Amino acid sequence: MYMKNREVILPTSIAFLCISLLLHRWTGSSSWINFFEGVFLGMSLALAVFALVVGALSRSHE
Repeated sequence: MYMKNREVILPTSIAFLCISLLLHRWTGSSSWINFFEGVFLGMSLALAVFALVVGALSRSHE
C-alpha cells in the first residue's frame, strides 16, 4: 500500500480523540452525543493502531 501522507494519520487520530473528549466534557448525556463520542473514540483507536502497523511495516522494509 502506497500512501503519500503517512504523517497525517497520527495527528488525525489525536484530533478525533480530542473531539471525543470535548463531547464528553461539554455536552449533556444524550444517546446521540454518547453515540458520536464512541464513534470518534473508535476512529481514534483504529487510526492509532493503523499508524503503528504502518510504522512497523515501513521499518521492516528499510
